Amino acid sequence: MIGFDRFWFSKIRDRILLNDRFRSFIESSIIFKPFIRAQANEIFDLVSGFVYSQILYACVSLDLFEKLRHGPITLETLSKSCGIKFLEMKRLIDGAAALGLLEKRQEGLIGLGYKGVVILTKPPISVLVKHHSTLYEDLIDPVKILKGKDKSTSLGNFWPYAQDRQNDTSQISPEVARRYSDVMSISQPLISEQICLTYDFYKHKKILDLGGGQATFVINLAKNYPQPKMTVFDLPQVSKIAEEKILESGFQDRIDVCQGSFFEDSIPNGYDLITLIRVLYDHSDDSVRRILASVRESLPTAGSLLIAEPMSGMPGTEKMSDAYFGMYLLAMGKGVPRSHAKIHKLLREAGFSSIKSLKVTLPIQTGLIVAKA
Repeated sequence: MIGFDRFWFSKIRDRILLNDRFRSFIESSIIFKPFIRAQANEIFDLVSGFVYSQILYACVSLDLFEKLRHGPITLETLSKSCGIKFLEMKRLIDGAAALGLLEKRQEGLIGLGYKGVVILTKPPISVLVKHHSTLYEDLIDPVKILKGKDKSTSLGNFWPYAQDRQNDTSQISPEVARRYSDVMSISQPLISEQICLTYDFYKHKKILDLGGGQATFVINLAKNYPQPKMTVFDLPQVSKIAEEKILESGFQDRIDVCQGSFFEDSIPNGYDLITLIRVLYDHSDDSVRRILASVRESLPTAGSLLIAEPMSGMPGTEKMSDAYFGMYLLAMGKGVPRSHAKIHKLLREAGFSSIKSLKVTLPIQTGLIVAKA
């Protein structure tokens, strides 16, 4: 009965909002004027969002934030430094200032806006902005992707392991593996920070980072936790890069590398914690079930699994999870952003227990779930 009442309430609500006379009354009312203006601004932001992102892309590509690191400079100096004519440079500066990326200071000087400061001090953001040029190629025609007409996408080629090729990763070249693992590695600190602020790794002695890429996450753990021994498990093409990074870090006595595919090879056992950092959302539900079943089989009794990745359904993260990652992962392959409840369900199906979602400081960057074998 409650569902029936809600259905009719929604239907009546929509009919009222679509009524021309009602909308005319609302739009002319002084009481509702702030709401109408806010709605108009939000709709305009939706319409012009691509232009905003391209202004940001131009700023990053021209290294504007870095050029302003040591203080404000004149528009003329920026124009010459970037090799762009004065009037065109002014157009970009005006747009960037309107978006809060830059600021126009006294005496014609241009300085960093607050958003520009954040982007400058968090290098992973600039890497992702440049990476988005690949995404834009696919989203020129989003309907084609939604209808499944475009089987080969730019993002799919960038992340070949996420394609529906019976999970065969043997054909990925070392060059391609380095390209995509570089992007993952550079953006990893944003996620690692949230994980380390939330989860206590002191209680673990041996940690296996499954799909650990260039070992960025475990190297960060080694810096903060002197006790546990760690192993990175990833494809041979990526593992070679991980070995280089571990050697550079000086943690080769505490971090090992194991080559393999979690679809084709057995997951090593003997670890009391296995981590899946930004792994599951790249894959379909069926593939995730295979991964979790393998992890469950490899863990000892009471061993733990830690999952960290962007998750849907969290208040305030809808734009990130449902809008951004929803379309990104569709263009990428078979991945999907999942809610905490969905991941909990998949974990229960795989035989895990004591499943808990942990509260992170910035859920827009990652969700966090821990479970016991």
